[in-house]
Amino acid sequence: MMGSNVSDTKLKPATKKPATRKAAPHAPELSKDDVYLFGIGMWERSWEKMGAHPDTQQRTRGWRFCVWAPDVKSVHVIGEFNDWDEEANPLVPVHTSAIWEGFIPGAEQGQLYKYLIETNEGEKLYKADPYAFKAECPPGTASVLWTLDGYKWNDAAWLKRRAGHNHMSQPLNIYEVHIGSWKRHGNYPGPMDPFPAQRGEFYTYDDLSVELVDYVRDMGYTHIEVMPLMEHPFDGSWGYQTTGYYAATSRYGNPQQLMHFIDACHEAGIGVIMDWVPGGFCADAHGLATFNGHMLFEHEIHPNWGTHKFDFARGEVRSFLVSNVLYWLENFHVDGIRMDGVSSMLYLNFGIDDPGQKKFNKYGTEEDLSAAGRRPGLPLQVGHGLDERHPALHADRFSVAPRQPRPAHVLDHVRLYRELYLPAEPRRGRARQVLAHRTHAGRLVAPVCRPAHAGFLPNDAPRCQAQLYGQRDRPVY
Repeated sequence: MMGSNVSDTKLKPATKKPATRKAAPHAPELSKDDVYLFGIGMWERSWEKMGAHPDTQQRTRGWRFCVWAPDVKSVHVIGEFNDWDEEANPLVPVHTSAIWEGFIPGAEQGQLYKYLIETNEGEKLYKADPYAFKAECPPGTASVLWTLDGYKWNDAAWLKRRAGHNHMSQPLNIYEVHIGSWKRHGNYPGPMDPFPAQRGEFYTYDDLSVELVDYVRDMGYTHIEVMPLMEHPFDGSWGYQTTGYYAATSRYGNPQQLMHFIDACHEAGIGVIMDWVPGGFCADAHGLATFNGHMLFEHEIHPNWGTHKFDFARGEVRSFLVSNVLYWLENFHVDGIRMDGVSSMLYLNFGIDDPGQKKFNKYGTEEDLSAAGRRPGLPLQVGHGLDERHPALHADRFSVAPRQPRPAHVLDHVRLYRELYLPAEPRRGRARQVLAHRTHAGRLVAPVCRPAHAGFLPNDAPRCQAQLYGQRDRPVY
């Protein structure tokens, strides 16, 4: 039904057509330079203008909307502010580009909305905002008007220390966790429960800022690595099938509460690494999948996972993703990014076993040049963007494959460190220990160590190093 596609709020059939409020006339917020940089993949702060932002036009307060949707008939904004009227608020192309923009007077923070996109074939698509800062809590699928204002950070001392710290010269003791199932409120079956992630009530970001932070600090970890916190529709995916790349999942609270959690980590002397999934996104109809009725953000379906693989050859997609990394680092003070699914991005035939279905690039090899190459080369572009803006976060480089340097701060769990699991309590935690520095031959090394609860401390790290290239299966004590 259309109502369920629009939003999971209770929509009642209108007894009469609501009053139409057209988009107020205004000068476009996007400059021609913005449009050009977005198209060539070099607009690295696109979240500042794309999406929904509060604005005042002709002395009237409201919200400005901006979305990329090429080759479509029309784009409208529907939401609680216009009773989901599909004709009330059309958007217009900016500078004859494929970016649509408009201003809606009277819209207020906290209201739900979606984009209604009419394709050239006449199909109507009800899409969440790719740049929304907040999403309706699943199973709802709408976006929420929200700003990132209002939180006062208290981690200035942490950021100052971080700026002068070379993380490649000291051990990292990392606790990886899915915060949605680390602990739950309520009584429910224990470790043998086949569906533990579906029992009890979620801890909020505020709950975790006390209990999880205390646990990680007391256990002697230097960092928390959180599984993806971007909005996702299915709990069982643990966040790895994303729909809202700029929206902190509403399961645990709002964006400001996530900021408080990260702030609490920093106050306790704990860094925060966030898992990030640039390889692909889920196929849910309200998300990025076939955004204009055809493959737009994506170019193919993953043969194993069924996810839609980003099209890194598109400049607009690279602008979207590189901006996304900077968005989390700058607005949420995240200390590092772990890039997920790197191998599936770099190789054309990842997951393809049938020789008859294998693909090759123009050089006859299996690397996906749009991801692995220097131009455009998303991982490399991400690294360069971060090196320029956050040099303290990234002190060194390593290679995923010969002649393909990648920045070391984009953590690849296959190459950079080894997983070590903790006991079942808490149920969804696991530990990783990393010491990364250069040997006399210039190669990166990292430890393969016992978990922190078994007596591993940061100053023990030098005695348990294992060189990752060649002998990474054998710990050296």
